[in-house]
Amino acid sequence: MTTTVRRVARLAGALVAAAQVASASEEIGRETLDRWSAPYRGWTYYPDHVIPAEPKIAGHETFHNADVPCVYQLPDKPDVWYMSFIAFDGKGYNSFVAESADLVRWGVAVSDDGLVWRRAKETPILAVQDADCVDWEKDCVYQPWLVEHLGRFFDFYNAACGGTEQTGVAFSTDLLNWMRYPANPVVPVRAGGYDEKFASDPKVFRDGDHWTMFYFGVGRGGAHVMVAFSRDLVHWTAHPEPLYKAGGHPGGLDKQYAHKISLVRNPKNDTFYLYYCACGNKGRGIGLLTSKPLP
Repeated sequence: MTTTVRRVARLAGALVAAAQVASASEEIGRETLDRWSAPYRGWTYYPDHVIPAEPKIAGHETFHNADVPCVYQLPDKPDVWYMSFIAFDGKGYNSFVAESADLVRWGVAVSDDGLVWRRAKETPILAVQDADCVDWEKDCVYQPWLVEHLGRFFDFYNAACGGTEQTGVAFSTDLLNWMRYPANPVVPVRAGGYDEKFASDPKVFRDGDHWTMFYFGVGRGGAHVMVAFSRDLVHWTAHPEPLYKAGGHPGGLDKQYAHKISLVRNPKNDTFYLYYCACGNKGRGIGLLTSKPLP
């Protein structure tokens, strides 16, 4: 065992021990779940997709079914917002980037940044072939979400076994060598719940004195935006009720699915913008919910 791997193993052991102590003494009850989730309820609907199901991208007109939004900013352009998303041409998915000044109107952008990459490691950091891969994740491991905390890295990820998807976490000190949390999945599916088939696509943020995870659940006839909370990044408690249920949009935009979110806050108007894959009467596109009505 290399020095780096031993260090990761010690880190994992220390995190597990600390988390066991924290979880034993600080259970997250329903009253706390309700209070922590309250800022992320009561959304205002934007009337249409911000990226339509048929985006008609110049030179890539065959691509459709816009999906998996991720909204971000670059340090040198504080007045510009970017959104990466994928689309399908019947053969495979391609990635695209759009830009916006107001978080509502987007146009596809071309950039020389972020396009040229080199491999830091020839083998995957997590794979179904790994010795510590167990049954719940044996078919597929994908969609990582990286968190750095106190010099340590946490990779929250989707994994599948048959028709069930759940969320796990792995630990690292160098981004190259990872160890799975032995008590995975940290957000499992729940029988009879809104996440009885999938508990997928984790997005984790620091939220005051705790951590908030947005994910999507599949159950009870749709895909829904869900939330879970943690004090230690290892033990998570999911709220039983969705933050947003499929079919909530009055125009039928998300009649079938509401999932795969990207959440940002615009400090200029103190408003949360929640982008999501909205599947309904206008196909699969990128929808938008806001915490306040837009002018």
